[in-house]
Amino acid sequence: MRVTFTVGTSSVEFYRNWFTGRASFCTKSGEVLLQSALNPATHFSLSPTKTWNAAYEGRQLRVEKIRPLMFAGLRKSKYRFFVDHELVEEHMDY
Repeated sequence: MRVTFTVGTSSVEFYRNWFTGRASFCTKSGEVLLQSALNPATHFSLSPTKTWNAAYEGRQLRVEKIRPLMFAGLRKSKYRFFVDHELVEEHMDY
């Protein structure tokens, strides 16, 4: 999944691999790793909400993934993107 949103005058791309669970931000200055595929906590979680935080150009970025409780692997998850605690984008994806 790829979602692009703006932070100030720059664009930031959030990328998450559905198979490995790896998540990162891609910016003009490079890639910021949020979640590694090698970390066991990436693949097992009891909480329906997963949050990733990062800083970019002096701003706080946050991504929330909210998965459904029933049949989570077969239904879409909701992704919410925040810049400085303000919602800038929402996206649904598997």
